[in-house]
Order: sequence, then C-alpha cells, then structure tokens
Amino acid sequence: MKNTVFGRILFWYLVISAILGTVLLFFGAYFFEGYLTHILGHQYYAESMRIAEDDYFSQQPTFQQAEMVERALEFVMGYQQCRVWITDPDGRLLFPEDHQVSESYSPEDILHLYNEMISVEDEYIIGEFSDVLKGTWLSVIAPVREDNIITEYVVFHYPMARIYRYRRVFQRVLLVILFLIVLFGLIPLFIYQTKIKNPIFEIKKGVEKYAEGNLDYQIPLSGDSDLGYVACSLNYMADHLRENNRYHLRFLADLSHDFRSPLTSIKGYANAMLEGVIPPDQYPKYLDLISYESDRLVKLTHNLTTLNDLNANRHNLRIETFDINEAVLQTLRFFEGTARQAKVQLQSLFENERLMVKGDNDKIQQVLYNLTENAIKFSAPGSEVLIQTYQKNGKAFISVKDHGKGIPKEDLSRIWDRFFKGDLSRGKDPKGTGLGLTIVKEIITAHEEKIDVISTEGVGTEFLFTLPISE
Repeated sequence: MKNTVFGRILFWYLVISAILGTVLLFFGAYFFEGYLTHILGHQYYAESMRIAEDDYFSQQPTFQQAEMVERALEFVMGYQQCRVWITDPDGRLLFPEDHQVSESYSPEDILHLYNEMISVEDEYIIGEFSDVLKGTWLSVIAPVREDNIITEYVVFHYPMARIYRYRRVFQRVLLVILFLIVLFGLIPLFIYQTKIKNPIFEIKKGVEKYAEGNLDYQIPLSGDSDLGYVACSLNYMADHLRENNRYHLRFLADLSHDFRSPLTSIKGYANAMLEGVIPPDQYPKYLDLISYESDRLVKLTHNLTTLNDLNANRHNLRIETFDINEAVLQTLRFFEGTARQAKVQLQSLFENERLMVKGDNDKIQQVLYNLTENAIKFSAPGSEVLIQTYQKNGKAFISVKDHGKGIPKEDLSRIWDRFFKGDLSRGKDPKGTGLGLTIVKEIITAHEEKIDVISTEGVGTEFLFTLPISE
C-alpha cells in the first residue's frame, strides 16, 4: 500500500501528525506548566501580601486572637491545599510549631533564601526550600513591615505535584484533541481514495484496455463529476474508435472488392489472349474490355488519392474569393457533350449576374463536377438538370437538381458512405467507384459548411450546399 499514491500520502500524513503531535504535547505541556506556575505564584504572592498587611501583624495580639489567627491560617492551608509559614525576621519559625517541620530546618539558611529572593525581586521559587520540604514546591514569601522595618515573613508553599497532575490532565485532553484532529484529517484522504483515486484507477485501467485493443471495454463511471465526465469522454472515444475500426475493415473489404473485380477481368482476358483461348480476330473486342476495366482502376485510384488528400489537408484549403456563377458555367460547358449523348438539357438559374463567395475554387469545382455528373447519369432522357444559385442570410446557396428516378428512402442515409452504391446506381453506373458523393461531403465539411439532399422516387433529386459570401 505504501507504494501507491494514497499509501504514500497516508504514511507521511501519519508520520508528520505523530511528529507534530509529540512536539505539541511536549511544548504544550511545558508552556501550560509554566503558565499555571506563574498564575499560582502570582496568586499566592497576592494572598501572602494580603495576610501580611492584616492588622494582626501591626499590633500585639492577645492569646485568643493568636489562636483565632492560627485557626484561620489552618483553614487557608486546608482550603488552598498548601502550607503557610510565619517566621520572624531572623528566619525562626513562629507558625506552625517547630515539630511540624523537618529537622533540617535552619533559620540561617531560610534567612539567606529570603534575602536572595528579595534582592532579585522574585515573587516565587520552585524547589525544596533549602532542603526543608520533601519534593518540589512552589514557595512564595511576603515580608511584614512596620515603619518600613521587616518584622515577620509570611510564606506560602504549594505542592508542584498538583501542578504536574494538572499538566498530565492537560496532556490527555490535548492528546484527545490531536487524535480527533488527525482522525478528521483522514476524512479528506478517504474522500480522495473513493472520489479521486478509485476513479483514476478505473480510467487508467480503461486506457490500458484501449491500448491493448479492447475497445469494447466501458469505464464504469458516471458523468456526475469531472473524472466521470473524462470517463464518459473516453468511453465515447472508444465507441468511435470501434466504429472507425469497423468502418476501416469494411472500407478495406470494399476497396479490395472494387480492385479485385477489374483486375480479375484484366488478368483473365490477358491470360486468355496469351494462351490462345481468344482468337486474334477478337483481340480488339477484349482489348476494349481491358481498357474499360483499366479506366475503372484509374478512376478509383484518382478518387482514393483525392479523398486521402482531403483527409490529410482538411485544414489547408486554399481559400480565395471567386464567382460561383462562373464556376457553374464552366461545369456546364464541360458536360455539354455528355449531356447531349444522354439527351439531357443543362440549365442554369442565377439570382444575380455575379455571386462572389469564399472557398477553395478547385475543390468547389470538384463538388460541382461530381454532382453534375451524377445528375446527368441518373436523369431520364428528355429531362433537364438545373444548377441554381442564390443568396440568403449571408450565405450563398448552390442547388443541383435532376429529374431522374430519385433515391430510395432506405439509401438516403448511406449515400455519403465510401463505396456505397444503391441498386439503381449499380445498373446506371458500372464504372462508378462509390466515392463521388463521399468526396463532395468531405470538401463541403472541410469548408465548415453544410450539404443536404432532397429526393423523391420517380420525381428526382436535389443536392443543396452553402458557401460564405465574400464581403
């Protein structure tokens, strides 16, 4: 798990959390102890000063008053859970009695300690108070002054064990808080695991499947997130690649069939002539057939080359301004002989004498050539082919309309496919390659324009495409 991204993040998150937690526990406890010690030291110093300023110390008390003060001090010790001493200026203990303190009590050492604290103006010290107390104590002294002369000292001793206990409680509370912070900090990691890492893993798995050629695999993610949208896009891409593969396989099969038929005929006739199966007096007939089949191959090769160039250079059109009406007239002049043989009339209808458009002149000429050739080929004898141009909504519309048998409804959606030939087309156009309309579609699409077809069986067919008008 450590080798995964999530594992590394989790590992370093826990390591850093442990280090920071340890540092915070140590320094937190240290600062808490120091803060609590300072607060208590200041508090007991104020308390000792309050006692030192009591009227009892400014006058000679009676026996009853002394007893009452002792009981008050004992109450304070019980309430504050501390020890209170009262000593004379020489460090001799006045309260409590001598037998209640350690035998190591030395007035000289105590007086020396008093003088040190007063000289450095310390409110409190921490320690064993000159080895008199067992353990560590927080000790505070307050001098009792009368006429600016020290007459007595009030001393508070607070056990540091209680502060240490508070510190341990603080550490436990801090530890719980840190644990909760770390625990809640894991939530984004698990959100990352479920919402980001797992989807990324599924996408990675899908990409590997696609790289292996398994385009039927679908990444199991919905599109309700950015990664889901990426997965849906990859699934969509895989679907299109799969369809393209099928199309290419079909394309190769159709291409192989279209090449095989004329090549088989040419080879068969040539071998028959070489082997003497065909007598010499019939050579001209079969040479015409070989020439015919060769023309089919030349036309097929030319159309394939044109289609390949369009796919490779779709964005490299030579855009220029030209008169589409002149291009139409050139096309009609080119097909005059063909139309005459088919007994078809060629007509043009222009809204304006000139209609300047923007596009690749040579490519648009190819579109007009292919559409006009088809229109003549599938027109009934005695009918007409009309090429019309007009403008509307900033676009030039070019229509090529014939009065032939029309295209069956079931074939309309397939006429743009490569090598597609309807049943009517196969009888009317034995030399056709099935690439003419595919080339037309590619050229118009490369111009980022549209081409539509309207056809009614027994009435005729109209192809209508658009071009941008030159300003």
